[in-house]
Amino acid sequence: MSFNSAAYLAYHERLLEPDSVLIRGSQKWHKPIIVQHAKIAEPLPDYRTEEELERMEDEYLKMKGE
Repeated sequence: MSFNSAAYLAYHERLLEPDSVLIRGSQKWHKPIIVQHAKIAEPLPDYRTEEELERMEDEYLKMKGE
């Protein structure tokens, strides 16, 4: 295989995997895989009583006109 065909194949390899392989001169450096963990906030507990919930629901329905 001549030099030009090897360079052509390397070029196509870079097009297929642009994020996983870095080309620096004649060396290939593989990027480390970084795993990012998402933190989901826990909802706060609801300390409202039944009367408060009913009053708030009634106010909401009055505001909407129902």
